[in-house]
Amino acid sequence: MPLNRSVVAAAALFLAGNPVHGYYEGNSTAKLDRFAFGSCNDQAKHQMLWPVITAKHPQLWLWLGDNIYGDIRVWDTATLSKGVFRPAPPDVLAAKYKQQLAHPDYSRFRQTFPIIGIWDDHDYGINDGDNHYQYRKESQQLFLDFLDEPKNSPRRHQEGIYTSYTYGSGVTSVKFILLDNRYHRDPYGTEFGDFLGQAQWTWLEHELMTSTATFNIVAAGIQVLPDDRWHKIGESWSKFPKARARLLSLIQSSRASGVILLSGDVHFAEINQVRCGDAYNLTEISSSGMTHAWKLMRGVIGPAFTLANMILPWHFRVDPHQYYGSYNFGDVAFDWSKSPPTAAASVYGKDGLLKLQQVVQADRYSGDGPVACGPIHAVYPTYFLFLRVFVVAVILAFIASVLVNAIVLVVVPLQLVWRLFAFLRHPKLKSS
Repeated sequence: MPLNRSVVAAAALFLAGNPVHGYYEGNSTAKLDRFAFGSCNDQAKHQMLWPVITAKHPQLWLWLGDNIYGDIRVWDTATLSKGVFRPAPPDVLAAKYKQQLAHPDYSRFRQTFPIIGIWDDHDYGINDGDNHYQYRKESQQLFLDFLDEPKNSPRRHQEGIYTSYTYGSGVTSVKFILLDNRYHRDPYGTEFGDFLGQAQWTWLEHELMTSTATFNIVAAGIQVLPDDRWHKIGESWSKFPKARARLLSLIQSSRASGVILLSGDVHFAEINQVRCGDAYNLTEISSSGMTHAWKLMRGVIGPAFTLANMILPWHFRVDPHQYYGSYNFGDVAFDWSKSPPTAAASVYGKDGLLKLQQVVQADRYSGDGPVACGPIHAVYPTYFLFLRVFVVAVILAFIASVLVNAIVLVVVPLQLVWRLFAFLRHPKLKSS
């Protein structure tokens, strides 16, 4: 009986130098041809993707955050001012990690494939979490336990989970640069706020400036490139424009080869780009929604999401109206036979079929110095404002129509029935 080639490929990485912990034990020289990635995985929901991912034969799995949903939801109108989410204490996080590890399909998956990764807010311990989360030190250790990080790992003793790994050698080398945009993040609203903290910036600059890898995969929990999202509703690096500009400038000045950004968080999948100067495009693939996604939400949310994607211009998307709103995961397949080598970044659905794809060459920024990066499609502010107002108006009209129909079809008939019932019980006597 022939061996499953995904098992053989994954085993080759292990034998070449323990890739999961290559940051401190040495890097793997085995060639990496394909890896898979994903985010937004609720341990309490149905997880249908693990067999589908296995069938793609990745050599490596990369978590992009929200690997579990550890924070606590409280539907209490008396404390609504505090928000829906409450910080998770360590015992709650530990129990939810344990639940995920016990999932039969994930348990089989992690016994077959090397796993690396980062966290985002929900597995960090609090929705939209920042450096004020009181259990961040304990959460870091629990996250590293989840990844089977050895006790002597430098990752255990630094502040934050950022790290890097390199696979392959020479022209077939791939470097993963994994960022932590939670542990040191300033609260939103901070003037000139930051995501990484100075120690992580210093580390990141060194990782990019000294990289000789053909491809450099930079993983962030939240989106980096788009800054046109509903006046920055939701989380992205556009919340702190100075930090975003610093990252894009660093990528250019490092002249690192084949930089690809990966992100999660948004509960759908899309491919975005910015143009930096005349000859350099930077690509970001967002894959989010392993157990839940916006298009599948009940009530008005799902249709509103679909409507917004139909009408709004989406200036950063390679194809403005190409996205995938259902369950998804991503993978990257390298073609080392081409010159320069290429990476086909893809998004797949639960049916295993291709939904989105972008082929990225192993090129680098070649300008004289860093320049401002902008969306790949022209922005017309007045027209964009009109479209947003139109979308909001349509959604409000839809909600109003639902309320009116509810009144006409439910409330009014109930009132008539109630009045008839009251009349039958106490009919009025005619006066003589």
